[in-house]
Amino acid sequence: MSGAKPTRALAVLALLLACAGLWHAASAKPATVKPSTDARINRIELSAEAIKRLGVALAAVKREPVPRTVRLAGQVISRPGSAAVISAPVPGTVVAAKAAPPLPGTSIRRGQTLLRLRPLVAPGRSLLVEARRAVAQASAQHERASKAAARAKQLLEDGAGDQAGVERALEQLRVARAARDAARRALAQLRRDPLHSDTSLPIRAPQDGVVLRLNVAAGQVVSAGQLLLEITNLQRLWVRVPVYVGLLAQLDAGAAAVITPLGGRKWIEANRAAVPPVPSADGTTAELTYVVGVSKHLVPGARVMVQLALQRGARPVLVVPWTAVFHDALGSAWVYVAVGARAFERRRVEVAAVVGSRAVLERGPPPGARVVTRGVMQLYGAELGVGK
Repeated sequence: MSGAKPTRALAVLALLLACAGLWHAASAKPATVKPSTDARINRIELSAEAIKRLGVALAAVKREPVPRTVRLAGQVISRPGSAAVISAPVPGTVVAAKAAPPLPGTSIRRGQTLLRLRPLVAPGRSLLVEARRAVAQASAQHERASKAAARAKQLLEDGAGDQAGVERALEQLRVARAARDAARRALAQLRRDPLHSDTSLPIRAPQDGVVLRLNVAAGQVVSAGQLLLEITNLQRLWVRVPVYVGLLAQLDAGAAAVITPLGGRKWIEANRAAVPPVPSADGTTAELTYVVGVSKHLVPGARVMVQLALQRGARPVLVVPWTAVFHDALGSAWVYVAVGARAFERRRVEVAAVVGSRAVLERGPPPGARVVTRGVMQLYGAELGVGK
């Protein structure tokens, strides 16, 4: 019994030590948020493991010469010749090729059947007369072919014919039988539904591309020439930019434009198209044209922001990577500045422009300060208490 008490005491001690270790591990948080000198901004400190897990990357704030630019509104359009408009060749009823007509945004291939059009035919006695005449003619041809096949077989049995003649007669009989059956089916269809007696016409895609507009629905009656759908090729798009005529001489014609979708952070460089400026009706603006390649962020008709370079000399300004800047729910722009080995502080900035992958700052951290360029939103989530 005396040996059992020390054993029990050692077990209790081991349990206490384990609980203390667990408490210490739980208290070692990956991120600690502390108020900074500015009561409205917090400073966040990360553990070494958290920095490694988030893959935090830093870049220095620089003062570099950046070309002067101007930002204008533009619109994405299809390149002339890349869009195809399909109209109804005859009056008829739209019939879906498969389940339903292709919706806008659907990718299609050249030659693919998109719709079927069932022509409308006015009922009349002459149609029935023509159908009956076709049945009678096909039946007579079938009867003659049947008799000719029977004679060929008989001649072969009598030794006056050959096997080749029998095969030719049987082939003609099969063709005549198919023509007779088709004429009978056409007559039956005409008797059931005179308006829709003709075979539907396939409406096929003239080129590869994407359905841009669909103007009809299955079962809809259309007139001849009515627009059915529009197809466009997205391999090359144009961006039209109206520019005030007094600004044209100040633009750098050889510089590429930077296209940014509205509300997005993606930017696309576009070169000037070999198209002369198109003046407006009142002569106050002229449209410049830029060519962009395939992009999932641009579709015909979309509005975009276009940044054009000016000829005036560049001026040194504060720049940071555009990936370092983020906006809060109120639209304010911020960056995270490294203030220690594992400490970061959120600082407000004012973005004047975005030139390529760089953000030009009107106000921000001084040159040489290091800002976070990767893991920014994770830091913001940790600061608000919603990150990991």
